[in-house]
Amino acid sequence: NRKLTEWLIEYNFVRPHQTLGYQTPWEYYSKANKLLPMYSSSAKSCILVPNDVILSVMVVRMRANRSHRDNRRSHFALKDRRFSKCPECGATRLPHVVCPTCGKYKGRSVLDVHAKIEKRAKKRAAESKQ
Repeated sequence: NRKLTEWLIEYNFVRPHQTLGYQTPWEYYSKANKLLPMYSSSAKSCILVPNDVILSVMVVRMRANRSHRDNRRSHFALKDRRFSKCPECGATRLPHVVCPTCGKYKGRSVLDVHAKIEKRAKKRAAESKQ
């Protein structure tokens, strides 16, 4: 645990990082935020610590390599849709969905398809008049 604490202090307060413009993470953070002087039990000198940050907050982000990334993404592929035939009219439809042709599901009439078609035709006729 002590070695980890020493390494965190060295990584976050001593070692400059290329992505931060060759500044330590602490220098980079302290430029944007107001800091208060505070004494740490693990460090021998005074360290500037912000109000809302604890020393162990800045932890290394471990990068996932290509293999792990691709293994995670292996389940993201799109799958083809499976169609089934409607037992009433024989049209193809999605499983567990009302048939768009006859409006039946599990032998029961759920949608009034003819009324829907007539309503759509009336709406188009009204739009074409305007």
